[in-house]
Amino acid sequence: MRRGKVLQIGGYISGGVLIVFGIVVVVLGIWGFMFTRDHIKQEGIVFGPATDPAVAKHVALLLTGIGLVILAFAVFGRRSAATEAAPAPAT
Repeated sequence: MRRGKVLQIGGYISGGVLIVFGIVVVVLGIWGFMFTRDHIKQEGIVFGPATDPAVAKHVALLLTGIGLVILAFAVFGRRSAATEAAPAPAT
């Protein structure tokens, strides 16, 4: 077999593998969505209407307490990643 023919067959095989991988990813995404939705229903987890004062209080707590902690970790992570990626100064 010529080298070009081998590369052509390899291209078809790798293309087929990527198509199968894409189909698997879509199927797993759909399954994960349905799995999560079903388990939320099964456990009776509900989120009330936005006009409910308890919901507003919960959201406010998330935004002021946990939300700020998460934001701080995100900022710290970005800064440390930028610091590690920067070249060391010449001495």
